[in-house]
Amino acid sequence: MGTHVREQEKCVSRRPVLKSVAAGLVGMPLGISVAAEPDPVFAAIAVHSQLWHAVEQACCQDAVNDQVKKASLREGEALHRFLATVPTTRTGLRAYIDHLGSPMGFGEDGPSDEEMPAILKTIRAFAEARHA
Repeated sequence: MGTHVREQEKCVSRRPVLKSVAAGLVGMPLGISVAAEPDPVFAAIAVHSQLWHAVEQACCQDAVNDQVKKASLREGEALHRFLATVPTTRTGLRAYIDHLGSPMGFGEDGPSDEEMPAILKTIRAFAEARHA
């Protein structure tokens, strides 16, 4: 998945950290619930974005590698919570897809083999809830 700050050689890659987080989350229930507004995906995006920026900041400040790894782990966990958050509105689904394609989501690298099923499961849950 690359690094947050590609020009920083000290910045660790998120891919190994995310793979370990994903391995622990495989088989976890999504906790799908379709509720009234506000769409929960916006809160999940906000939390993930905040933690992604914290990793980026740690990389830019030449933080100790252990600090960057810890921040990356927290960000990876938030990413997987986001992946499992089923949007309840079409606007939320668009935001979900936009976040997936952003540098904070997967950008050019795309999701891992562990992450792709979670994404598809979430989108399917949205479709089933909207059109059941």
